Amino acid sequence: MEEQGVLVRLAHGIYLVPKKDELLGTVYPSSEEIAKEIAKRDKARIAPTGAMAMYLLGLSNQIPLHAVYLTDGAQREIKIRKSIIKFKKTAPRNLAVKDELLQLIIQAYKITREKNISEDFEEKLTVYIKKIDEKVLMSQLKYAPVWIQKRIKNRYLS
Repeated sequence: MEEQGVLVRLAHGIYLVPKKDELLGTVYPSSEEIAKEIAKRDKARIAPTGAMAMYLLGLSNQIPLHAVYLTDGAQREIKIRKSIIKFKKTAPRNLAVKDELLQLIIQAYKITREKNISEDFEEKLTVYIKKIDEKVLMSQLKYAPVWIQKRIKNRYLS
């Protein structure tokens, strides 16, 4: 099927049905879409970390070359064209937050670290924090580090 052009091989064991565009040719999915599909196939949970979380929240305009995800599945690295998707094994408590937006906010705080947080950074995050439903926030925030819990609660209640 690959030789006939029905499927495109992205990496070992990872194929996709190519989408064709008249101007662009073959359109490939984003690293995030590929990672989600791999996680679904492997029945694993994932959460973007570091630069990926900052990019997805719009706090950074740099597209990370290496997308790094925490996972409760197998730890591995998948090379797709020029980019790399890394799955890092983590403790289940780091994946306990089920709300994707809250998970991104927590990861953004973690990568920035408590001593490096600026007022501008927190103002940008406040917009996202206010979008989270109060019941979801209060039930899932307990899985975040205490210093992050305090900052998010202060921003949510302000």
